Amino acid sequence: MYLIDSTGMNVTTRNTELEEQELAERAGAGDEPAFRTLFDRYGSKVFRFSLLMVGEKAAAEDIYQDTFVGFLKACRQGKKMYSVRGYLFTIARTRCLNYLETQRRHIELAPEPETHYEFDLAVTDIQDHVRKALMKLPEHYREVLVLCEYDGYSYEEIAETLNISRHIVKNRIYRGKQMLREILQPILNDDDSESIL
Repeated sequence: MYLIDSTGMNVTTRNTELEEQELAERAGAGDEPAFRTLFDRYGSKVFRFSLLMVGEKAAAEDIYQDTFVGFLKACRQGKKMYSVRGYLFTIARTRCLNYLETQRRHIELAPEPETHYEFDLAVTDIQDHVRKALMKLPEHYREVLVLCEYDGYSYEEIAETLNISRHIVKNRIYRGKQMLREILQPILNDDDSESIL
């Protein structure tokens, strides 16, 4: 059972947000353990999000580092953060989208992206196929799926982080899952398609 405050928010979530706001303020004042606490809490999640968005480990590492440098800079400037997690993922998302846009500009007369995915039958890890298939999705479908399925965000949290409506989040998740199923159809049986997504 969850305790709900007068604003309708889960009390545990609210307490965590308040604690994180305090940690961010302390990090901005030079408290290294406070920054380390937030880094330990979100570092791997930001890296995974970045990797799943851009598909390249080196680029994801750069984005991950830039995200925390930008976060620390904002803390030092006294920026108010109502959700540290949301703030970090917003920075990471912006950096990922900028990277992907830069990559698109560097490709000369690139053909349309393939929606067909060649399966390596030697790879038995279905999750590896799912990660590769994710890279075939347009970014706006990929980001909502990563936030929901890999990072455990609710539709409301995704909507707030991406500054879109809950309805759009729901539609993008539904359509993104449909597209993934289509891409993965050759290796999935009926039982797998429901359990993976």
